[in-house]
Amino acid sequence: MKKNNQMKPDNVAKRLWAFFIVLTMCITVQPVVPAKAQEAVQTAARTIYTEFKHGNSTRSGDGSYGNPYNLFEDAYAAAGNGDEISILGSGAFLNAEAAEPFIFDKSVTVNGNGNTFSNRKGGFILNTDVTFKNITLRFSNRLHDAIFANGHKLVLENVTCDSGFRYVDIFGGSLYENGKNMGNHPGSEAQILITGGGTNLGNIYAGSMNGTYDGKTQIVLAHVSGTQNGEIYASGAIEPYVNQDDWFSTQEPDPPAADGQYTVSGDVEISLTGSDTKQVYGVSENHAGKTFLTIDTDQSYTGIPGISKVGNLTVKGGGTFAPAALDSCTVRLEGASAIDLSQMETPQVHSIVSADSAGNRLILGKEQKLNVTDTITGALTFETLNGRNGKSGIAEYGHTYLELGRAADTAVSFTPTDGQAGMTLERTSSGNGEIWKTSELSGDEPVAVKNMTIKNPVITTTVSEISKVGEYKNKDPKPYLAEVAWLEQTDEYDRDLGVVPMEYEVTFNGTAYFSKTVTEDENSFICIPELNLMFMTGVSYEEITDDTITPMCYRTAESSTVKEGTYYITIRPFSADEQIEQKVVLIVNKDPDTSGSTVTSKETTTTINGLPSAVSMQDELNLTVQTVYTDSSLQGQNVPSAGFSVYINQTPYEVSGITLQNGEAAIKIPVSETNGFHMGENAITVSYAGAANGNYRALPSQANETVTVNPIAVKMQYDTIQQTAAYTGLKQSCFVSTVNVVRKDNGKTVDSQVKPEVFYRQDGKNVVPVQPGSYEVWFKVTGNQYDVIAEKVGTFTITAAKPSIRLTAETENGNSVHLYAKVDGVRNGSIPLGSISFYQDGTIIKAQEKLVYGEADTVVSGLKRGGSYQFKAVYEPDDKDGQTYYETVTSEAATVTIKEDSSTGGGSSSGGSGTTGGGS
Repeated sequence: MKKNNQMKPDNVAKRLWAFFIVLTMCITVQPVVPAKAQEAVQTAARTIYTEFKHGNSTRSGDGSYGNPYNLFEDAYAAAGNGDEISILGSGAFLNAEAAEPFIFDKSVTVNGNGNTFSNRKGGFILNTDVTFKNITLRFSNRLHDAIFANGHKLVLENVTCDSGFRYVDIFGGSLYENGKNMGNHPGSEAQILITGGGTNLGNIYAGSMNGTYDGKTQIVLAHVSGTQNGEIYASGAIEPYVNQDDWFSTQEPDPPAADGQYTVSGDVEISLTGSDTKQVYGVSENHAGKTFLTIDTDQSYTGIPGISKVGNLTVKGGGTFAPAALDSCTVRLEGASAIDLSQMETPQVHSIVSADSAGNRLILGKEQKLNVTDTITGALTFETLNGRNGKSGIAEYGHTYLELGRAADTAVSFTPTDGQAGMTLERTSSGNGEIWKTSELSGDEPVAVKNMTIKNPVITTTVSEISKVGEYKNKDPKPYLAEVAWLEQTDEYDRDLGVVPMEYEVTFNGTAYFSKTVTEDENSFICIPELNLMFMTGVSYEEITDDTITPMCYRTAESSTVKEGTYYITIRPFSADEQIEQKVVLIVNKDPDTSGSTVTSKETTTTINGLPSAVSMQDELNLTVQTVYTDSSLQGQNVPSAGFSVYINQTPYEVSGITLQNGEAAIKIPVSETNGFHMGENAITVSYAGAANGNYRALPSQANETVTVNPIAVKMQYDTIQQTAAYTGLKQSCFVSTVNVVRKDNGKTVDSQVKPEVFYRQDGKNVVPVQPGSYEVWFKVTGNQYDVIAEKVGTFTITAAKPSIRLTAETENGNSVHLYAKVDGVRNGSIPLGSISFYQDGTIIKAQEKLVYGEADTVVSGLKRGGSYQFKAVYEPDDKDGQTYYETVTSEAATVTIKEDSSTGGGSSSGGSGTTGGGS
């Protein structure tokens, strides 16, 4: 008999207690590893290297730095989530077995290290979050040349498209073909984050290509300033037609056409921080509230020409946003920001929300009116264009600037420009809403100038000289000479700059100061007390016939002298239309040390010799500066050697190390924008600093001259274009490389690698290349140093397209065959016109049967039972508008065998369905 192995209750309890003690000890002695450390151990990122060096069919390498994978697909296969694929010097290469996209189903970072990534696949689709950085993309395939985030996070950091390859479009959604999402694991929160100063990409779409996207999309462009960077759409798009037999063509395909039917079910949030793009489009009107656009800038921002169908626009960052177009939307202003609608012809918004207690501004043109269909909420400041220092620009008297559908909840503040002191912005009820208009003119209208030019934009003086000017007596003031154009209606008596309201902005030691009007003893002065500067206009001086603006010392309790240094001054006279600005320089030098000196001070005269009346950009000025004593009795005596300064249009030109020797100095100045030159008239100022010798103290003096800079005579250097493309029914363009702009006289390069504007002509008229035919290709280039140049550079020919033809042969009534031919043109193209000729065993049996909507048929009767017959169809096009849109094509053969037994009522066919795209 077997023993009973069942334990007694007391033994069971003892053993269970012992097991519990041991288990507790095991748990207690386990080392405690922080959760983040455990995660780091589990997900330690690796770096896998790839470099394309051995041909597109060579699979080699192990992914190490010394032996990188030759093909990108091998590097990717070896990578895991969190790994980095690092591209070395020769770049990466992704081959293509077909036109399908490459699927990223691992969360990796692809780091180009400044190298290229050549891709032959039909785009990229993300099934997870992926980062690309420091890469120049070379997409060769014209078929869906895009990156599809597929509802995941796509980061593009310093990513650009290489010249001569496809512009890569970006989608928040996925790629659909025949209604199927080509990505296996779509997400629902797409994030497209793009950064980098040299970014050049195509368009950005929140949705999918050829399908809808179920989710929301966030698009962020941060400090992106590339030259391309196309348009942003809050919808999906339809793919353009691409000839799949020619998908490595160098011709850039048309961008995907945004289509509102390819919707985004969630919100679309677009944020632009210091970034340029061409246009932002929301979705259709009934979905406009789903699109949110944020402009974050700390400066004046005009990077977007227009905004369409965006329901909510936020401007923040303290800068000014000035769109060229804006549909009615809700505008929100934050952080002392401004929206400038002066570029719009008839501005209209739904509402304006000012989110702060003060500082947010609305800017309109002088003669504009803004229609706010709802209302304004929060504290808002209104001003017209060119306002500064908290004041409006020039406004119209008695003009309605705001029209609200509903009364605002607070007052709109307005501070007029100095020339319109006393103007107010008045609020009046109007139905359920209200209007805001400026007050009517009371008294005489301020005197305005039509134009003003300063003839001597640089003045050199000393601390003592400018500080004594205000004494008015015998102190040799040095005024700016103003040439003023007056309005025809201005009375002769009022044509005096002294009665024109003036504003001054002075930058000294990097800080900007604004003028203010100070009244003392019933006298008013325009001054900047912080700098002890004041400006007197219209003061008359002997031998000076111009209007004058004289800088003087404004004495305060704290100081009665103007500090040594360089003052950069902007003068703004009250004008009739657009704000006029003249920039000048005031140089205040230190007083010479005359302690213990017995020499006599003598005035000097400085001249500029050798200055031609006109030059071109890139020329060089060879000048001689000469300074002599003004006193004729001192002729023949040289002034002491001293330094001098040169200004080109108020821009200092460095001449360190060059001094006047024996009263002369030779200087060479290249004529360039860098040195301060611009097209048209340029002011050149030379200032002699003054010095002393044993006989005399030569006082400082300066010379002012002008020179006209003319456009350079240039021509383009380019590769002649002789390109062809098959008809697609869509607008086409030839592949265009960059051009060089060179001087005609010496061939010296003026601009290199310029992307020209391309246009096409036929019969002397500009046209869009769509229809088959030959087009003249013209380049146009615009530059700052030369006039616009346009030139015919070659020919672009659109040839007839190759249609597809399908032939179906079916037996009828025992010994008859019904032939049916279908001709399909290219997608987006016209319906093929022409005829079909049917052939039986090489002999024509039906000639030129007219196509009806691309179809034709015929019946062949009397065929022998048991016989085998071969049929073909030949399509012959008709001209349309004198153009042949399609080629002649022949179907593949359809073979039919007639059965012996007629009682079956049927037959058989071999290859009877024909083929698509056949031709001969």
